[in-house]
Amino acid sequence: MPTITLSVPAELKSQLEKNKIINWSEVARRAFNQQLKDLPELEKIKTKNQLLAKESMYPAYASEKSLAKD
Repeated sequence: MPTITLSVPAELKSQLEKNKIINWSEVARRAFNQQLKDLPELEKIKTKNQLLAKESMYPAYASEKSLAKD
């Protein structure tokens, strides 16, 4: 399995080292996997937010879109 290196603040590192009963590599793997599973939904939200922002910046754009739907 490939290896990656993470940088964490010294205080966090100290806390991780105090709790050796937890497999921190597994915790990180699960977190990475969950983020990757969530990514498509986050991209949809981001795209929708960008469209809403564009519509609020350019009211004529929003009007043209609503007319196109009719």
